[in-house]
Amino acid sequence: MPLRVIAILVATAVFGIAGPSVAGSGPIEAMSPGATFRDCDHCPEMVVIPAGSFAMGSPEDEPGRTGDEGPQHRVTIARNLAVSKYAATRGEFARFVQESGYRAGPGCLIQRQGVWIDDRKADWRHPGFGQTESDPVVCMSIDDAIAYARWLSLKTGHDYSLLSEAEWEYAARGRSLTAYPWGAEASHDRANWGADKCCSPAADGKDRWLHTSPAGSFPPNAFGLYDMHGNAWEWTQDCWHRNYDGAPSDGSAWLTGGCIDRVLRGGSWNCSPSTMRSAAREVHDASGRYSVVGFRVARRG
Repeated sequence: MPLRVIAILVATAVFGIAGPSVAGSGPIEAMSPGATFRDCDHCPEMVVIPAGSFAMGSPEDEPGRTGDEGPQHRVTIARNLAVSKYAATRGEFARFVQESGYRAGPGCLIQRQGVWIDDRKADWRHPGFGQTESDPVVCMSIDDAIAYARWLSLKTGHDYSLLSEAEWEYAARGRSLTAYPWGAEASHDRANWGADKCCSPAADGKDRWLHTSPAGSFPPNAFGLYDMHGNAWEWTQDCWHRNYDGAPSDGSAWLTGGCIDRVLRGGSWNCSPSTMRSAAREVHDASGRYSVVGFRVARRG
């Protein structure tokens, strides 16, 4: 029996739905960069990102740089890639839970008066602050994110997954060379982030939210992607490595090293500006759930 058929049968048993529905779009290679599409009525809106190459990591003189952002190296994304326009929202994740019967585990690390507390009653529905259905879903472990992507793959017949770390940085930069896609300085008019010094929420200018903001509340980058910086950290596929010595140059995920810890990107509502830089990296236990962590998906082929 072909491996893809086996995968569909296994996923059907896990998620409790019948095989792939008719796809809402064709191959990504046949689409123009910047094109948007959905593969089903309740699937995330996707944006086609062009193939290209870029210098991954930060130059040694970039303010806020840490050693894990180097050495800077050339990475080539050889094929067009579709990336969700927004981080996965509460509404989208709720639809997944409703249709699949998936249960995210209990407990989430939430912030109270500047202290992180492992609240066993907290979860993605109750992250310790109010949200709309358009806010990014948080309190996500990487397994929750992967389960959502697998469900989309089964539902649509297309290959959905998390972005690799290299794909994430390429998509976030939008061909920019500066610390942020809009320039060298952080801006509360461009993203939802916290105080100048870590770690507490802040509201200033267009950033009027102390916690998460609804998807699309700030301008998109040059690729048409929203909230790549701030709002909620996003899981990537990659295992954590302390620097880029030996990193892949083809944009693929770096999956050696045991993967107990995984890479987060983008910063969040309570982070200092340096953590929002395009090259900034964060490490977290792959099984952990935090009220500052969500995810975004990609589609290949």
